[in-house]
Amino acid sequence: MFDEHLARWRRSSAETAAPLVALLATLILAVFLSWAGKELRNDDAPRGGLSLQFAWHDDCAKPHCASKIVGSWHARKGAATVQVLADFPFIVAYAYLLFAFANAAARDAGNRNRPQLARFSKYAALAGLLAGAFDVVENFGLLTMLWLTPQQPLPLLTSLVASAKFALIGIALLTSFVIRLWPVRRSTR
Repeated sequence: MFDEHLARWRRSSAETAAPLVALLATLILAVFLSWAGKELRNDDAPRGGLSLQFAWHDDCAKPHCASKIVGSWHARKGAATVQVLADFPFIVAYAYLLFAFANAAARDAGNRNRPQLARFSKYAALAGLLAGAFDVVENFGLLTMLWLTPQQPLPLLTSLVASAKFALIGIALLTSFVIRLWPVRRSTR
């Protein structure tokens, strides 16, 4: 049943402007998030919201300490919350874009009679969707740190989820690009 839903979604993404809309939404939201996140940058959070995503240390004498980062945003807690909430539509856009790009690579590989590459592309499509799911979990961790407690093990778990998300994004992109660029070998007979 799940395969049927994925197949239907694959077909619809190939026949609509949805991938283009997802690309535009991803770019616009990425620019907005970058711009809005500037006010969160400070000595304790030099990379703004990204600093909290990787705040895995429990020793606040070291960098990447969630308590120090959240404390430095005391006057900006609302802005930090808006930053995380604005990430949700971005997640939808980029996860669908990764899914659509990988499915385009799968169709291309299928059209070139490369079933193994098409299968890898389908896994890349799932990796893109999983990245979005991990990002949602990460955002709940970030919101919990902002509003309830930045104490361990929450920062460590949130950082692990963020790391897995970025790995899945890399896998989806790299696999899709390699398969799209994979040369077609011609028989020399």
